[in-house]
Amino acid sequence: MTFATFASAHAAPAATAAAGIAYAGLVGWSRVYLGVHYPLDVLAGAGIGMAVGGVILLALQALLRRACRAANGHHAPADAGTPKAGPGPTGEP
Repeated sequence: MTFATFASAHAAPAATAAAGIAYAGLVGWSRVYLGVHYPLDVLAGAGIGMAVGGVILLALQALLRRACRAANGHHAPADAGTPKAGPGPTGEP
């Protein structure tokens, strides 16, 4: 039996991301509207921001994965030592 929670753990981050994207879009539009930047300037800044954000997310993911493995006592690479189902070659489990 599963239980539903009031604050959806899936909807909250999605709404936060959508609000952040909308805010960034409005800021970019306002910079062009006020004549402070050309549209290509805003698009280039958005591209650089997305690239830097992606690199940071990848780095954090790698660090967290390494920390979790160390905390669980696993020091081997992620793909090494994966258990295989079934008996071994000599018949023992």
